[in-house]
Amino acid sequence: MNDIVQFEGRNASAESFGRELKDEFDVLYAEAATRRRMMSISTHDRIAGRPSRVKVLEEFITYAQKQPGVVFMRKDEIARFALESPLTPREGGI
Repeated sequence: MNDIVQFEGRNASAESFGRELKDEFDVLYAEAATRRRMMSISTHDRIAGRPSRVKVLEEFITYAQKQPGVVFMRKDEIARFALESPLTPREGGI
């Protein structure tokens, strides 16, 4: 979910971005009942930094945080989690 893809040249509204975030999350959250899932959101200050877009992003974050089992992590935390987990597939079965 990259704001450049959503807004550059598509004339997307803040509301449509918010809807797409929620729809993406809902599918991944449902899939997470049987396997590990991750959602990545990339934003750029000149694109998502507009007040209407900040508002829908805040609303989405609030929505996602209310769901049981959801965590927010930085990239380094995700990498550490994956490296430490025995469930992470490894090359050569290691």
